[in-house]
Amino acid sequence: MTKLKNIIIPEIGYNHLGSLYNLRHAMITIAKEFGQFTIQYRENLNKSDLLFQIDIKIILNEIKSLRLICDDVSIGLATESLEVIMDYGKYFDFFKILSIGINNKNLINYLSKQDKLHIYSVGNTPISELNSRIGKFYYPNKIPYLNFTSFDISGIDISTSEIKELSSKCEGLCYGLHQKDDILLYSAFSIFTISFLFVYVSLSLDPIIKPDHIHSRSINELKNMTQNLSAILDFKSRSQRTNLKDFKNET
Repeated sequence: MTKLKNIIIPEIGYNHLGSLYNLRHAMITIAKEFGQFTIQYRENLNKSDLLFQIDIKIILNEIKSLRLICDDVSIGLATESLEVIMDYGKYFDFFKILSIGINNKNLINYLSKQDKLHIYSVGNTPISELNSRIGKFYYPNKIPYLNFTSFDISGIDISTSEIKELSSKCEGLCYGLHQKDDILLYSAFSIFTISFLFVYVSLSLDPIIKPDHIHSRSINELKNMTQNLSAILDFKSRSQRTNLKDFKNET
């Protein structure tokens, strides 16, 4: 199973606006900075989103070229489609299943036979509803990774009890950032063990209006976020001090 290198997984949604140049620039930049990312490719789109989706075969050509210059990059496919995974999954290292696809029993059965890491997005599904469906993700000797989020712009609808209960139901809990600020994000990482963070990446200083502009982050913002999360994780892992230091007067 693919071992991902960093806690942050940048996601390339449709912020490339259907531009092959933007997609190529995003892939190369992210691969060099983070060594991993996901590309979103959906099967069921409305007409406005279809304008932004680049054909999967073109994406695969870009992936092939990228691996020639970044041979250790880990590339994930974010989709809701069993057909897309069956046809093209061999070109990807791991999968993120969008929340619209988590009710597809055939998709779950297919993934249960794969050795690649796969993460189910549960979106903002209430715990009460998720409890009635979560058994679908379990199969012999495998416990799923779950990706939770909030589509509230502030994220204050998520509670610690909800995160705690989700954590008890999965192999690893991931977080999808859909908020304008990062206060909830850092609070959650300070309290809980969260495996990975999915963040939409923006290639401009000001996130592009369409789509996912509210919760996109620039490359520099993602680098700063990595440093902050690393500091949090380091602080959580420190052992008890055996000696105490005093302030020393220096001139």
